[in-house]
Amino acid sequence: MNSYFNLRCPFHVFVAGVLTTSAIVYASSFSASHFQRSGLSSASKSKALSPTSLSSEIQRYDVETRYSDAVKYKDIVFTSGQVSSGVGDIIKQAKEALESVDRALALAGTDKSSLLDVTIWLADIENDYKGMNSVYDEWISQDGIQAPCRACIQAKLFSPSHLIEIKVIAAARMP
Repeated sequence: MNSYFNLRCPFHVFVAGVLTTSAIVYASSFSASHFQRSGLSSASKSKALSPTSLSSEIQRYDVETRYSDAVKYKDIVFTSGQVSSGVGDIIKQAKEALESVDRALALAGTDKSSLLDVTIWLADIENDYKGMNSVYDEWISQDGIQAPCRACIQAKLFSPSHLIEIKVIAAARMP
């Protein structure tokens, strides 16, 4: 693959200037000459991509076996996909999933007023998009919050009873 293709891939490579996991995999495939052309030395390449040097800057919240509910790296907070109990219609499940988003953001010391990006997966976008939007619109408009970037797609979720999953990226609050 050439670098043109990789820079146009559908993954978040840089988010607000922060190197994400996709970028680490992508960047690690470059030779030293690629980094020299971009102004990075080989020494800064190995330091920038070293998992050891990054681990001290990463804080994880509500850590489970396979995931953390939220991860803070420098000034950015990432959440795992937040779901509902899987009971009820899209209105009930959207409210529960958004409450879980609020909780995950609070664990990392921020809130929805600092949202940068929201990704929503719906099991049935044709039937649930309008209902989900009614709940989302109310949630996001509270306290005069400006809407972040957002994507909403249809996907087969991990359980047929779950209708929605929401993942967000937010700016961290300064202490």
